[in-house]
Amino acid sequence: MTDYNIKILDLRSNNIREVRNMTAANKNVIITGSNRGIGKALLKEFAERNYNIWACARNENIEFEKEITKLSEKYN
Repeated sequence: MTDYNIKILDLRSNNIREVRNMTAANKNVIITGSNRGIGKALLKEFAERNYNIWACARNENIEFEKEITKLSEKYN
C-alpha cells in the first residue's frame, strides 16, 4: 500500500496540520455530490487509494451507477 502525506484543515480553528505517511488501510470516506465535479474527482482519487467509500448523489442516475461499478471492479 502506498504511503502519502495529507493536509487536514480544522474548520473550527482554521489551522492546517499535516499528517505524514498515512496509509489507506481500513480508511473510510463519505463523499457527497459524488456524481459530478469535485465530488466525482474525489471519488476516483479515493478509489485509487483503496478507501471504503460511501458515495452520495442527490438524484438516482444510471450512468453514475455504471461509473461506480467500473471503479469498484477496477480497484477492488
